[in-house]
Amino acid sequence: MQLFSQQAFKDLQMFTSSNGVEFSFIPPRAPHFGGLWEAAVKSMKLLLVKNTGHSHLTYEELQTVAIDAEAVVNSRPLAPLSEDPNDGEALTPSHFLFGTSLKALPEPSLEECNLSHLTRWQRVTHIKQQFWELWRRDYLHTLQSRGI
Repeated sequence: MQLFSQQAFKDLQMFTSSNGVEFSFIPPRAPHFGGLWEAAVKSMKLLLVKNTGHSHLTYEELQTVAIDAEAVVNSRPLAPLSEDPNDGEALTPSHFLFGTSLKALPEPSLEECNLSHLTRWQRVTHIKQQFWELWRRDYLHTLQSRGI
């Protein structure tokens, strides 16, 4: 069965209506209707522009930075997975997208290195680390418990 076939659409419609799922879409070109998730997108865009504006990256390097930035944003905590305070795992957008949290091997810090002496790959790594620091400073400290 094809994903975008008429039958698949009908099956999805039957499943969602029988389980009480209701889709709610925002109007086109109205990101202010999006609330929290649009605020996260806006902050990511601003940080990427601020971080990569004068870097003279190739397409592949920019794509690498953007994918890593996407992983950072999709790893933001939404809610704790359990009531146990020793459980360090939190529910993230990546749980909904991929079924698990995103994990990457840590890379050596390049903060102390002279930027002019870095290889191209080290420059990309440095930009990714800068993005993380800006994201952590600007977004993560604003997390608070929100009432529904």
